[in-house]
Amino acid sequence: MSTHRYSAGGGTVDRGSATIWVLLCVSIVLIVAVMGAAVGSVISARQRAQSAADLAALGGAAALIAGTVEPCGRARPIAVANTATVTSCQISGDNLLIRTAASLPAPLARLGLGPAQASARAGPDRG
Repeated sequence: MSTHRYSAGGGTVDRGSATIWVLLCVSIVLIVAVMGAAVGSVISARQRAQSAADLAALGGAAALIAGTVEPCGRARPIAVANTATVTSCQISGDNLLIRTAASLPAPLARLGLGPAQASARAGPDRG
């Protein structure tokens, strides 16, 4: 018993269906790859923001303890060197709290996603 359906002209109706299945599979693979790249970009931006916050807080806290320069003024160039910006800098006693933001790639930013944000605190060990 044949499983093919036949048209009135004698050919099978199923001709060309493999092409459609291949195109569908390729489309799905491309969509997953693009989404994976987008997620990777967001994770990378978040890690850049966190690294910048950590290093800026350490540099600013060292300046705070040494009393040589203004701590927030010391933290800002460190964050910029790590491709982020300082969005907030607060001094609380011997501690410095830094909040940073790192921009996302342009295609993701056009979708309305804001920058990746992170914060870090640094100061002397009291323990």
